[in-house]
Amino acid sequence: MSEKDFEKLFRDYFNQLLNLAFNMVKNEDIARDIVQQVFLNVWNKREEIKIRTSYQGYLYRSVYNSSLNHISLKSRFVRITKESNIANRSDWEEQEGKLFEEERIKQLQIAIDKLPVKCRAVFTLNRFECMTYKEVAAHLGISVKMVEKQVAKALKFLRAELLSVKTVLFIIIIFY
Repeated sequence: MSEKDFEKLFRDYFNQLLNLAFNMVKNEDIARDIVQQVFLNVWNKREEIKIRTSYQGYLYRSVYNSSLNHISLKSRFVRITKESNIANRSDWEEQEGKLFEEERIKQLQIAIDKLPVKCRAVFTLNRFECMTYKEVAAHLGISVKMVEKQVAKALKFLRAELLSVKTVLFIIIIFY
């Protein structure tokens, strides 16, 4: 795909994809981030991506899946945060949690987007589509052992990636 083709694709579909993402995530900034990340992924992996349908279908499916991932991650963070909160948290702690919740979700999505394509596909099917290793293997036509390796690889990468994000957030909290 040439740069000119990519620019045309961007101009033709950006607003439509933004509307799709916004209708799903209900936040314009997050929707814009999702769409921009999809286009960035298409550009960065233009030589690796093998589109079997159309670019339009691929872009819509990518934005749809990324929006679903965001919603799923957000609901998990909300549930985990609620379960782990102490009943008598101070108002300041509660406000701090709200301020950083969206940032943590965004950082997790960015980290997931950095995973290699096959690794991300395996991880997403297992963790967000709730497929078993065996179901993922059958769906992707790979062995269960390969699924195990890819999920382990994804978890190791995400732990390392998010540890650095956690450190940055900690420094911001302390010094601001």
